[in-house]
Amino acid sequence: YERGDLLARWLLDLDEINKFIEMTGEQMPEMLLPMQLVCSTGMRRIQLVRLKPNDYVKGRLTITSKKGAREKGLSEISLTIELRDSVAKALREHIKGLPKRSKIMFPIFDEFDYTRGNERWKGKSKRTVEQRRGDKADRLFQKLVRGTDFERLDGYHALRHSFISILVAQGKTWDQIAAFVGHLDQKT
Repeated sequence: YERGDLLARWLLDLDEINKFIEMTGEQMPEMLLPMQLVCSTGMRRIQLVRLKPNDYVKGRLTITSKKGAREKGLSEISLTIELRDSVAKALREHIKGLPKRSKIMFPIFDEFDYTRGNERWKGKSKRTVEQRRGDKADRLFQKLVRGTDFERLDGYHALRHSFISILVAQGKTWDQIAAFVGHLDQKT
């Protein structure tokens, strides 16, 4: 395949990530900050929809994960990372604009209607709030990439893998990557 052929692969290089972010800002501005966070941290979709306004403090973001916590005897694992200045500034401004009692960082993921006759969601009304937010995040991602070169990406996880691949290309060790993205081993 040719280097720029997104249809033949599931990862983006740094230039393609920048194009993806630019396209997001043009096509769906309400998803720009969530996509910037995913692309610049490698966080999972579930971590994104769990974010609360108080997870951000002075340029640092605390991401919680349940994945791998049980093996360590914990209910969840917290990882605090320093954000790029541009992302930190945008996040700070976003939080200032949230309603005072907002419990989640991105209310856009809270608005999913299960009452319509959509077969895909039939019988799934007992999904947890976090699962429903994840469903909404997936739907927004699918809408964002529909009809673009990015349509073949495997959702948020492709962005996570792209981020990790860039870290590998930059010569980061597996231990450094694990510390940054919350991996326990190279398989997750």
